[in-house]
Amino acid sequence: MDTVDDESVVEQAHFFAVNERIGRLRYLAYEMGLGLLMILPLIFGVALTLKGMPLLGKAIAYGCYAAAWVMGTLFTVRRLHDMDASGWWALLIPVPIADLILALVLIFRPGTDSVNRFGQPPSPNTGWVIAGALAYPALIIVGCTTAIFTPLYRDHVVRAQVAASFQSIYMLENEVIAYYKVNGKWPTKDEDIRLPLPSPGGIIQSIGIERDGGIHLIYGRPYQLSGKSVYVMHYANADGTFIWGCSTNVDDKYLSGKARANCAPLIK
Repeated sequence: MDTVDDESVVEQAHFFAVNERIGRLRYLAYEMGLGLLMILPLIFGVALTLKGMPLLGKAIAYGCYAAAWVMGTLFTVRRLHDMDASGWWALLIPVPIADLILALVLIFRPGTDSVNRFGQPPSPNTGWVIAGALAYPALIIVGCTTAIFTPLYRDHVVRAQVAASFQSIYMLENEVIAYYKVNGKWPTKDEDIRLPLPSPGGIIQSIGIERDGGIHLIYGRPYQLSGKSVYVMHYANADGTFIWGCSTNVDDKYLSGKARANCAPLIK
């Protein structure tokens, strides 16, 4: 129920109360408030995941989801009580189709006008409650948009990081070829050439020279790249030109078009 006569006895609503009834608009407003409370922890969890701490990030995200599920179920029970219905109907929340029907009932069916077996009618809606209820559809849109575009943005960030790491390989390639032109042989150890040092906190765990001038790069972060490698081997043609081959076990979706065209699956 949303409003009551001035002569009726009403109960003051409390956000975290367990035994109070709430009307349709207050139910939507509380769900809106719950969504806002979850935004910052979820953003923090996603940020930790992108920074290479997926376990902590997922723990925070799942913890927020569990807390939101408990509070959302509580709000559903209170809304059911306002209709003089048993809170056990909230068990339909995880059931496909039934959950949609339940949501429509919760949103559109009014509560009882007077005292019922679950207590006094809820208090009249304030301006903030009405505003929160009207903003709830916008929260749904934002949530759906975030769910769609967050993975896309995450993949874009990883692709950019991989592209930057390949620039280090390309620069090192020139050093290897220069060494070959001067010495007539390929470098065999890191000390033979100037290696680009991995930046602190960067995605490159190590980069070094292997047999016959091969370049081996190992990623340390983020978690999508952790432990993945890129191996580059150079070859000198009889006419004095140079070609290079590449092997990697990095997922194709994180590689540039040039890298995908030149890199075969890594077998080492």
